[in-house]
Amino acid sequence: MSAKNTSSFGNSDYGDQDNSYLAVGFGGPGVGFVDGSPGVGWHAPVYGRIEPTAAIRVTDSGSTPMWIVTVFGMNPTNEVLLVEPIPVWARAGALERGVAVRISRAHSVDLFGLAAPKLAESGSASQPRQTWRLAGYETDARMVFCRSSDSVVRLAMVDGSVVRSADRRALYVQLPREAPDLHLDLARSSGPQAAAARVGGQAFGAHVQLGGRDLPVAVERRALVRVSAPRPVAR
Repeated sequence: MSAKNTSSFGNSDYGDQDNSYLAVGFGGPGVGFVDGSPGVGWHAPVYGRIEPTAAIRVTDSGSTPMWIVTVFGMNPTNEVLLVEPIPVWARAGALERGVAVRISRAHSVDLFGLAAPKLAESGSASQPRQTWRLAGYETDARMVFCRSSDSVVRLAMVDGSVVRSADRRALYVQLPREAPDLHLDLARSSGPQAAAARVGGQAFGAHVQLGGRDLPVAVERRALVRVSAPRPVAR
């Protein structure tokens, strides 16, 4: 099976009834099955025993820096249809490098981006923190993930404090300080609009708006336990 600008493989090719898919947005011309090559195509079902197995090799060539992005689709009810690169925009000198992809699924669209800020001469990240953009979103995070159907339903970011979009139902997430991780689920009521924002991660004091309307924020109990737990002392 294949899609435009994407090479994809499913384990249904081996007669397995449980479907999972591997989609490659970069390096498509060099994607193929490998069987029996030296050092490739082996697995250990139990300790001490090695058996041959089919493997997939993804290769590409070009000028560095370069990226190869692979997406594993584990949900057959929302199959990955297309993985395509999208531009990363930032002020000149703000980023060392960055990559972003749009993942089109059967019932939703995912955006995923990584960005490394330009380091100052002292070796620390440049201050103040610069924002960068992918598709219709702007953030200062090092990683951002967003899933939408008719509107945003899920957001995640790493090492960031703000995410905002400029579409018709604009999303705005602001934290009081940079957080190492944030996971946001927009829970829905019986109507089309989100009723609340469920937040996981170290995101106390988060301010969430959708379409200009403030949403109540509910912090997951797992986040409370993780933040309150004492950290081990390194010796």
